[in-house]
Amino acid sequence: MKPEDLEVLGKNAKNIFKKGDKVVLSVHGYKIFYNKKQRQRRQIGTVIGFSRRHPHCVIVQWNGLKQPETLAFWFIELSGDEDE
Repeated sequence: MKPEDLEVLGKNAKNIFKKGDKVVLSVHGYKIFYNKKQRQRRQIGTVIGFSRRHPHCVIVQWNGLKQPETLAFWFIELSGDEDE
């Protein structure tokens, strides 16, 4: 997903994700987390909420981190393994 797709999706992350969805980093997400350890900590996460102030942001709890992280929706994508 690219930032240019904002117009198509209505600039709202709730149109794409739901609470409890399993997510991984997208191609754009890998570019901002260039350190190997940063990527290892963010292998799989769960959507726990949405930002009120910024409708394009998603709050994600990564399995390798203690604190939740707020990211724009183009930095994450749905995981292919929904049964985990």
